[in-house]
Amino acid sequence: MMKEQLIKAMKRNQLVNMMYVSKSGVVSKRRIKIIKIFGDSFQFFCFTRYSDRAMTKRFYCSKTEEIPINETMDLYKVCTELLDKYFEGGASTPIIC
Repeated sequence: MMKEQLIKAMKRNQLVNMMYVSKSGVVSKRRIKIIKIFGDSFQFFCFTRYSDRAMTKRFYCSKTEEIPINETMDLYKVCTELLDKYFEGGASTPIIC
């Protein structure tokens, strides 16, 4: 399901809000544009770091809200719900909101 959403965003040139757990265990938020999807990984442009990046872990979960979310705390609440439900304890677990 999440992979299909990323493919759709890539085809439509849409920006995506992504939150993930970094290798150090910190939740990080990024605004990204998907460049390429290959297997269980994807390459994206990160507007926070202004550079191309890659996420090399499997796609875990996503959630589409009926109303667009722009506030960081609203996005954080949704992603926290997803982390509580799906997080397996590994680093770099992508959560696309």
